[in-house]
Amino acid sequence: MTVEASERTCAGCGATIKLGVACARCAAHLGRHGCYPSRGEAVLEPVASVEPDGKPMLAAVEAEPCWLDGTPMDPAAERPEPVPRLPGWPFLPDAGAAVLIVGPSGGGRSSLVQSCLYDQAAKGLPALYLGFEVGEAEFQARAAALAGIRGDRIDGELRERLAVIRYADLGDVLARAMADPRAWREGIAARGYRVVAIDPLSAVESALGLDFQSGGTDFLRFFDSLVQPLTAAGVTCVLLDNVGHSLEAKSRARGSSAKLDRADLAFSCSTVASPAGLRIKAVKVRSTRAGIRRDDAWIFTRDDQKVRAEAGASDGGGEVIGFRPTGVMERVSRRLEEADGALSKRTVRSLVSGRASVVDLAVHCLVSDGFAARVSDGYVSRRPFREGDRVPADSEDRVRVSGRVPGVSRDVSQIAQGGVSGVSHPLRGGDTRTRPLPCGRSCECVDGGEDPVGGVCQRCFGAIQ
Repeated sequence: MTVEASERTCAGCGATIKLGVACARCAAHLGRHGCYPSRGEAVLEPVASVEPDGKPMLAAVEAEPCWLDGTPMDPAAERPEPVPRLPGWPFLPDAGAAVLIVGPSGGGRSSLVQSCLYDQAAKGLPALYLGFEVGEAEFQARAAALAGIRGDRIDGELRERLAVIRYADLGDVLARAMADPRAWREGIAARGYRVVAIDPLSAVESALGLDFQSGGTDFLRFFDSLVQPLTAAGVTCVLLDNVGHSLEAKSRARGSSAKLDRADLAFSCSTVASPAGLRIKAVKVRSTRAGIRRDDAWIFTRDDQKVRAEAGASDGGGEVIGFRPTGVMERVSRRLEEADGALSKRTVRSLVSGRASVVDLAVHCLVSDGFAARVSDGYVSRRPFREGDRVPADSEDRVRVSGRVPGVSRDVSQIAQGGVSGVSHPLRGGDTRTRPLPCGRSCECVDGGEDPVGGVCQRCFGAIQ
C-alpha cells in the first residue's frame, strides 16, 4: 500500500498512521509512546525475534540526534566557591538573580531596600527603584533621614554619589515596559543598572491589569517578559511582595507558587521587638554558589538602618549581629535559676514566651557572656542575669571569631589558670553538697560535680577543691 505524505508506517507494528501521532496499538502494547517519530524518521526498529504474542520486539537505533547527548557531569568544570556579595546587600550575591522578599505590609521592607541601595551607591553602582506605595517625596525624605543616621553631611559630594540611585513611578514605567520589552531591556543595559527593585508586586497587578493570585499565568508572563531578560544579563531584580492572610501563608507570597518557583533567592521577613526591626530569613536558595544557605537570617535594625547577620549565618553573610535580646535573656535566666537541674533547649523554649529563634539567641548570649553554661543534658545557670547588666567586653568577639553559636563560650583552661574566677552554680535551699571526682578532688555543686576538664567542674564551672 502506498503511504501518503501525511502518513507514515509505524516501525514497530507496520501500521499506517498519521505523522506526529502515536501508534495506538504500540502504545497499548508497550505502555508508552516511544514508537513514533517527530518528522517521519524511525526511532525504533523491529528486530528479528518476536514476543510470545507474535508482535515484533523493538530496539533503539543509533544514538541520534546529537542534541540529546548532553554534557557529562564534571566536578572540575565549575569552581564551587561562592560569588562575592553585592555591595550594600549583605544577604545577596553579586550576580544576576531574581530575589523575592516577602513580608508584612508596613514591616520595613521598603526601608530595608532603600538602605541597601544607599550603601550600594558608595561603590558607584547604579540602581533603579520602582516605587508605588513609597512615593517620590517619601523616597527623598527617607534618603535625608538615612544621611543623618549614617552621619553623612548633605552636600554636593553626597548628592552626586547618591545620584546613581534613581526613583521612578512603578505604574508608568512597567506599563511602557510591557508595551515595548525590547526598549525596557536596552534602556536598563544602557544606564548600567545593577539592581532593579520593584516595590511591591501587588502594584504591578493593578498597573498592568494582571492577576497574580489565581493560576500564575499572568505572573509568568510578566516575569518572563520583564524580569528574566534582566537577570540573564546580570542585573539583580528585587521583587517585594506581601504575605498571605491565612495562618499557613504568613511566610510566603500571596497568590500562586509561581513567584517562588521563578525566584532564585527568596526571603521571608517578620518584625522583631528587640531590637526593633525586621528579621530576614532565607527560605529558598537555588544555587550552591550563592554563599548563603536556607534558614540563614539577618536583622535589619530600625535605629541604625543596618543589616547584620544573626550568629550562625553562613560566612560572608555580613557583620555578625551585635544586639542581645536582653528582655528575653532575663526571662531565660530566671527559668534556669528556678530549675532543679539542667533544662534542655526544647524545655527552655516552652517555658519562655517568644519566637524560638529569639529564645535560642538569648540562651546563646547567656552562655557566651558567662551567665549560663551548657552541660550534657541541657543548660544551667551560672549567675543571675538582669536586663540592666553590663555586657562583657569580649562577648561579641567570641561570636565573630567562630561564625556560629558555640556550645560553651569560656575557655575552661583559662578559668583553671586563674584568668577568670570560677562562679559556682546558685545554691537552692542552702543545700551544699560535695562529691569526689575521678581525680580525687571535689567541687561544690548542688547538682553533683561532673568530670573536670582543665581542672574545672563541667557542671558548675566552679574551681576544683
